[in-house]
Amino acid sequence: MEYKILTRQELEEHLDDFCDLYKKCFTAKIDRDIVRWRYLDNPYKDVLMSVAIDQGRLVSVYAAYPFEMFSENKIVMGALSINSMTDPDYIRRGLFTKLGLALYDHLKDKDYHMVLGFPNHLSNPSYETKLGWQVLSEIPTLELKLEYETSDDLWIKLDNEFKGVYKTQAFNQVQIHKTSKYLKWRYHDCPSSEYMNYVIDDGNCVRSYMVFKAYKDRINIVDYVYDDIASFKRLLQAVINYGQKNGYDYITTWSVLGTSDHVALEKRGFRLKEPIRYFGVRAFNGSEDYLYNYRNWLLQMGDDNDY
Repeated sequence: MEYKILTRQELEEHLDDFCDLYKKCFTAKIDRDIVRWRYLDNPYKDVLMSVAIDQGRLVSVYAAYPFEMFSENKIVMGALSINSMTDPDYIRRGLFTKLGLALYDHLKDKDYHMVLGFPNHLSNPSYETKLGWQVLSEIPTLELKLEYETSDDLWIKLDNEFKGVYKTQAFNQVQIHKTSKYLKWRYHDCPSSEYMNYVIDDGNCVRSYMVFKAYKDRINIVDYVYDDIASFKRLLQAVINYGQKNGYDYITTWSVLGTSDHVALEKRGFRLKEPIRYFGVRAFNGSEDYLYNYRNWLLQMGDDNDY
């Protein structure tokens, strides 16, 4: 058995291997294009994949992808943990723990400040007990049931290709640094989902935006930024209008308690529903006290790779 952190070239060579292992572990298909987009074409280029190889093929993977984050008024590097998998013939050999801790050592050496993720109820205990994560909160979904109502059409610009100038905003809370480049990669370039993006601009740059996608009978609002609550309400109403006109039954999103948008969503009729996601963090480089306080975080539904 060989254990290693893959280089870009090695991941290119193992793309089919990765897809085969994914199908074997999750009984679902993943396309090479998705793997390439997620791990090779992201804006920050680091390949963060710890693997076990036996007889030339991948038998276990612990993977993450990189992004910049605001933390304590600085821009630091973080990683989202996803796609951890082990061939069923190789389970109960401690590979999940061995590969995860090896990747964390690699992240610390590269001066990453954290790895974070949204584990489900099956994997959450292992992240806590074997990889030293702090699970900070459960994140419920906010849901609005759409009912027929008359509403004036709002003239809102669409920028699905993220061609506008998106000003980066510094927040007091911990949040992904969502540059124009990041937004384009995350939403426009994603090969597995189609996103729409309503924007309000001032002629020079985008002041407020709201990214959403259709999923079955609902609209997921996955990302938004607003410079005032009136802009947020205007964007929200535009998405509601879109959902009603196109026959969707629900709109869902995440929102942090204590924010103006959370109050506006509840007043508009959004209520807490399932699914409920876990959110956890493993901090490095002396950032533990700050990063393990959930009140310091500002999260969006699109921060979770599942959306």
